[in-house]
This record gives sequence, structure tokens and C-alpha cells, in this order.
Amino acid sequence: MPLTLTQFQALPYIAQLEALLRAGTHLATGYQEEDMRMLYHLDGFFVELFYNLLANQLYWCDSFTNTKEIADCFLPVTLALE
Repeated sequence: MPLTLTQFQALPYIAQLEALLRAGTHLATGYQEEDMRMLYHLDGFFVELFYNLLANQLYWCDSFTNTKEIADCFLPVTLALE
């Protein structure tokens, strides 16, 4: 069953990651200094994961619907979503 952005954001962090890895579509990976950022699409919204390469740790998950919030490290990216 698809999740809304609000439902996704209300989930505990681990449950967000499980839902993302189970049903999300990886769109892009970008790098900024020691961070790797991964962009996913899930049920009509976007999720960005922040992974610190030096610490070997996933430390942030951000979700949004506005494509203007996509980080510059992913650009230029053409999104072809239905």
C-alpha cells in the first residue's frame, strides 16, 4: 500500500529506511566533501539520504515533494516520473 509523505515522515527512522529500501526507486547519487547523498523516489515524493563516507554512517533522511529541494550535487538530473 502506498505511503503519503505525511505517513512516511511519521514513521520511526528505521521504518522509513525499510520502506524506502523495499519500495523506493534510486534516482541519483551525489557527493559533497565527505558526504554521499542518495536521492530516491517513493510513492509520489522524494527521499534524500545523507551518508558520511569518513564515519561510514548514515546520518540523515529528508523527504519532500518539491523538486526545487533537490540538492545541487544531483544536478543536472532530468526526472522523468509519471
